[in-house]
Formats: sequence, structure tokens, C-alpha cells
Amino acid sequence: MSRKPIDPIDDGAPRGIAGEEGGFSIDVDAAGDEAGAPRRPGRREAPKRHSLPVRIALGGAVVFVVGLLATAGAKGYRDLQIVRQREVELGERIVAAEQRLDELRHRLQLLREDPATLERLAREELGLVDPDDVVFVLPEER
Repeated sequence: MSRKPIDPIDDGAPRGIAGEEGGFSIDVDAAGDEAGAPRRPGRREAPKRHSLPVRIALGGAVVFVVGLLATAGAKGYRDLQIVRQREVELGERIVAAEQRLDELRHRLQLLREDPATLERLAREELGLVDPDDVVFVLPEER
């Protein structure tokens, strides 16, 4: 619905451009149509056409924004692939760490409950001997 601007000096006489005498004017009623012209229901006014440079600028802006979104999407997909690969690697490290933990728990259980294992490890890793053992010390090789 278009509105007619209010002219404070409007005396009803026809005027042209900038209030010149003898010009023409179009009266607009409250519905926004020219006076006397029947208005068809449901008909829309034609949209304003933009000039060619404006269309080119808008098209360029749209292409630019779509390009940015495509670039961001590709980078996001690549980052997602890297994160998924890292997740797989960390999962494998977790499984290996859990296996090592199970081995250490088993070894600890043997050290607490099996005196033969404790004695063997004391002899092999710490170099300890039983008081009744005979020890031979050999000269070092040169």
C-alpha cells in the first residue's frame, strides 16, 4: 500500500514538478491506486528492477559468500577426518596400555603370592644371593 505525501500547501490545483503551475498530478486514493482506476484483487505490483552494475555486484557477493562457505566446509571436513584418525590412534594406545596394565597386575600378584618368583627376580634383576650359595667371581674380559 503506497501513501501519498502530505503537501501542506495543497489547494487542489494541478501542479507539475516542484509545484509549477500547469503540470499534471496523479491522485492516489487510500488503497494506493490511481483515482478512478479499478484495482484487481490479488494482483501485485511488479518488483523494481535493479541496474546491471547492481546485479553484477550482488551476483559477485553471492558467489563470494558461497565460495567462503565451500572453503570453510572443506576445511571442516578435513579437520573432522584428522580428529577421527587421532581418535582411532588414541583408542589403539588405550588398548595397548590396558594390556600392559593387566600384565603388571599379574606380575604384582605373582610377587605377592609366589615366593619362587620373588627369589628368581631378586637373583636375576638385583644380583642377590642366598647365604648358602657359593659365589664365583670371574675377572672381567678385556
